[in-house]
Amino acid sequence: MNAVVRDKSAPQLVAFKDIQQPSANDSQLLIKVEASSINRGELSLLNNRHDGWMPGQDFAGTVVASSSNKNDIEIGTRVVGLAQGGAWSEYLTVASTDATTLPEAVSFQEAAALPMAGLTAYRTIRKAGSLLGKSVLITAGGGGVGTYQTQIAALAGASVTSVIRDKELREKMRARLPGHEIISAIDKTSQQFDIIFESIGGEMLTDAIKKLKENGKIIMFGNTSEKKSSIDLFDFMPGHENGQLITYMSYADTAPIDKDLATLLDYVTAGSLQCLDLIEFPVKDIHEALAGLSDGSLKGKIILNTK
Repeated sequence: MNAVVRDKSAPQLVAFKDIQQPSANDSQLLIKVEASSINRGELSLLNNRHDGWMPGQDFAGTVVASSSNKNDIEIGTRVVGLAQGGAWSEYLTVASTDATTLPEAVSFQEAAALPMAGLTAYRTIRKAGSLLGKSVLITAGGGGVGTYQTQIAALAGASVTSVIRDKELREKMRARLPGHEIISAIDKTSQQFDIIFESIGGEMLTDAIKKLKENGKIIMFGNTSEKKSSIDLFDFMPGHENGQLITYMSYADTAPIDKDLATLLDYVTAGSLQCLDLIEFPVKDIHEALAGLSDGSLKGKIILNTK
């Protein structure tokens, strides 16, 4: 089969290689991949993994083989899921709990955008507790996770303020969520918030603390700026006393994903959750896609079509 592998001598650290198609072991599914996506964190993985490693986490495709009749997902079923690697290739194997059935109403492309970003959004919101009636700030509302967080927080009954720098995406979100505050920068709001979702780091974390109510929570789940923040107890005084900083690392969350992913698909099927900025590439153009993500020239969620 045609596979994408890590190769330090190749452009963007990836090359195509013809390798043997994998087979499903105990409690695994063999998936024919129709679409996958690129997450920003995978750029770091490519820099740190060994040659021959097969990248790719988010996938959508069709089950072509199953190792056990104990699996609930039958051959021929459309599925979406999250792999430890290999999703940018033609076929991959995953545990049955790392995939869930994909409704016919949801395209492979829209589904492939969902797993990593959608699960991170859903699980960080769950970590914050009930959002009903709460004021919520999302500091990176234009990112893959933030786009989903903004919509899920609104569904959960929060009054949402989402910072989205890109004008086109900002207008799309305003159209989807009338009555919520969609802004271009954190200093455009005068509100204080019960809960803040923060993934930029650096000065943004310091600015977020200034927007926190007493007894509020900041859920930290990323540092896309790759800059350190200098904070201490006095940053919470006055006005932000007893504020909590809570961390979430998706790689350390080992809970099965199938049920949470099925819940997200219910939202998508109902029209309540949508990726607003899909950009599609054939997988043969992966070097162009990775370059655009790396240098910032591509704005949106990159989907790789296997065909």
